[in-house]
Amino acid sequence: MLTEFNSLDERCLSIYEYDMVNGGKALILKVYCTKRDNGVWELPAPQIFNNNVYQANKTSYDEAIQAFRNDCVGSVDENTSVILNELESLKQDNEIIMLAIADLANTI
Repeated sequence: MLTEFNSLDERCLSIYEYDMVNGGKALILKVYCTKRDNGVWELPAPQIFNNNVYQANKTSYDEAIQAFRNDCVGSVDENTSVILNELESLKQDNEIIMLAIADLANTI
C-alpha cells in the first residue's frame, strides 16, 4: 500500500470598501498566503478586482498586504502587523467612545 499525505495552510485577506452608490461593500482585492508541506510560505500577487480604487489607495492597501504577509510568515514587526494595527485602531475607537460618554455625562 502506498499512501501520501499533504498538508496545506491557506490564509486569505479580503479588502473591501463601502459602496456608497449601491449600499453594501465592494471587493477591492484578495491576497493569499499558502504554507506548503515543507513549511515554506508562498506569497502570490494579490488578485485585484477594482483597479481604479486600488490605484487610488495603493499605499494603504500595500501596507495592509505587507502586514498580512508578515503575520503569515511569523515575521511580525510592531508597525506592520495586521493584528497589532487592528488592536491599536480599537484602542483609538475606545478612547473616542469614552470621551463621548464623558461629554454626555457632563451635559446631563
